[in-house]
Order: sequence, then structure tokens, then C-alpha cells
Amino acid sequence: MKRRSLVVVAFIVVAGALSFALLARNSGTHRSEAVSAAGTSGGTRDSKLVAYYFHGNTRCFTCRKIEGLSHDVVTSEFGPQLKTDQLEWQSVNVEQSGNEHLFDDYKLITWSLVLVTYKDGKQTGYTNLTDVWTLVNNEPAFRSYVKSGIQSALERVQ
Repeated sequence: MKRRSLVVVAFIVVAGALSFALLARNSGTHRSEAVSAAGTSGGTRDSKLVAYYFHGNTRCFTCRKIEGLSHDVVTSEFGPQLKTDQLEWQSVNVEQSGNEHLFDDYKLITWSLVLVTYKDGKQTGYTNLTDVWTLVNNEPAFRSYVKSGIQSALERVQ
């Protein structure tokens, strides 16, 4: 088990280093509307929670698994909140031109599930659920962690 944890930590460090290298190479001044407009786009609510899965161009098995499990928790556990636009799911490629600012905005070191709260159409806070990487191979714990994080964040937008 210790070896598996060490491998996960090593992967996160390497992925983070690669992410920052790509960020430095691709940095620009254009900002994506994907995140900045999320608080006011799509739905009728001015206060909401957006669950963003931030990923890159290259997506490994573990990255896809984290996204899939996270999306499944959102859709299976929070259907009523999705229908009323209190909760929204978005998958965003942070390596896409114009999204480079997301690394700094959300202090990303690798691909991640980030819960962003909006009130009156303005971002009021965020939570980076970094433990998805250490829990990815323990599905019950993973699901519980993501569900708990979303429930806590939803309480802040009500």
C-alpha cells in the first residue's frame, strides 16, 4: 500500500511539473469565458455551485477515472440540484488557448476537481478537492469525499 501511495505522489509531482512547463510555454493574455461566465450563464440562478473537472490535452487512465467518478457522483447524487441550476458540471481543458489563467486562478498543480461557488453571479469562493488523487482506487471513499465536498459547497450558495 505504501508503494502505491508513493507512486501516486510521484505521478502528481511529475504531472504538476509538466503542467507548469506547459503553462509557461503557452501563457497568454486571453481569458476563457468558460469559467468567468459560469456564474451567470446557462441557468436562471444567480447563486450556484459549479463542479469543474480541469484537465489537459493528454488524459491518462487515472485522469479519466477521476473525471468519470466525479461526474457520476454529481449526476447520481445531485439530480434535483442539477435540474434547478443550483449545481452545474463542466469539464474544462486548461491547456486550451485562453484557459492558462486557470492554473493561477485555482492554484492548480495538476488536473483536478474544483468546486466554485457563485452568489449574485460573482465568484465567492472555491474548493480544490485534491484528495481525489489519493482516493481514486477506493471508490466508496472517493464517492463519499466528493459528495461531502459538494454538499458543503451547496450550503454556501443557499
